[in-house]
Amino acid sequence: QALRTHHRELAERAIEALEEQPVDAREFRSVTLRISPDSLPQVKEALRQFALKFDKSFEDLESEHVYQLNLHFFEHTVPIERKPRHVH
Repeated sequence: QALRTHHRELAERAIEALEEQPVDAREFRSVTLRISPDSLPQVKEALRQFALKFDKSFEDLESEHVYQLNLHFFEHTVPIERKPRHVH
């Protein structure tokens, strides 16, 4: 529950940054794509490796500026209740 609360707070902070910070000070991207649920383990591992590489490439322990990178990957499909078709 604590981790869920933490992630929710970070998502809320991202919304604040979207409204408060100029475009040149932030980066927001989204990609919507079709993925087989069978690929989820590989997708999650690729995202973990990206985050680790990103951290190693750009972390500057001398900087006084702190940035937040959040990766959100979730199913975007909304189940549609199927209604039977009436044949006329």
